[in-house]
Amino acid sequence: MNLAALIGLVVLLLCIGLILVYFLRQAFDANDSHRIDAIPEDDSYLNDRDSAHDRNL
Repeated sequence: MNLAALIGLVVLLLCIGLILVYFLRQAFDANDSHRIDAIPEDDSYLNDRDSAHDRNL
């Protein structure tokens, strides 16, 4: 009886942990930041590939 309760508790905690990780991975999806907050290409100060970027700092 005690072994069955222990296995049931471990399975329950594992399911809760997997659900938590699943929703946290969706909430912290790094690809969403590029889709929602796209960096404007026309501003040379924000474009780190531009050589003028270092001079503006």
